[in-house]
Amino acid sequence: MMRLKAIILFLILISGTYACIRPKYDHFAPIGEDHYLRMVVETSAGNTHCVQYNSSRNEFIKGSALKSPAPVNFGFIPSLNISTNKENIDPVHVMLLSDSKPAGTILKIIPVGMLQLSVSDEEKHFILAIPADPSEQKVKIQTASELSMTNPSIFLLLESWLKNYFTTSGVNIQINGWLDENETWHYLLNTFHLQS
Repeated sequence: MMRLKAIILFLILISGTYACIRPKYDHFAPIGEDHYLRMVVETSAGNTHCVQYNSSRNEFIKGSALKSPAPVNFGFIPSLNISTNKENIDPVHVMLLSDSKPAGTILKIIPVGMLQLSVSDEEKHFILAIPADPSEQKVKIQTASELSMTNPSIFLLLESWLKNYFTTSGVNIQINGWLDENETWHYLLNTFHLQS
């Protein structure tokens, strides 16, 4: 009996410690001391369910089934809220070209472009990025133009997948185009400036 109580106490302490050391993903600096942009993975490439980070509960919540598996890793840049309503959290979204990463993975990334689209007249932006670590890069590119030379169909694939993802009855979706890496950094720097 004493041994059982000791085991239960140990498990409670371990779970309490884990809860205390779990990182607050939305409080990480968006750019590290090494000057690389960071992202947090939510939905892994190949996943058939949407996964989103719940800031108030500090956990990743499995959402509804996707119409087709995620073609890339989806996530967000920590500490950047682009919502004009402070009650609503709308992070800068990222699409990462890499092997599948589990939810909660924090990565250094290099932005190569950005897709702009409107969903029912609400502007949405999705940064397209590659891992900063060369060993994790599926494609050896640094710019959107290099990507269009090595894998031109990726842009249409992502547009089509996102249109399909956002399509519900009565929702109007319009693709507004792609920005290159310089325009993407300009957007990000403006977003950083508005946050400070």
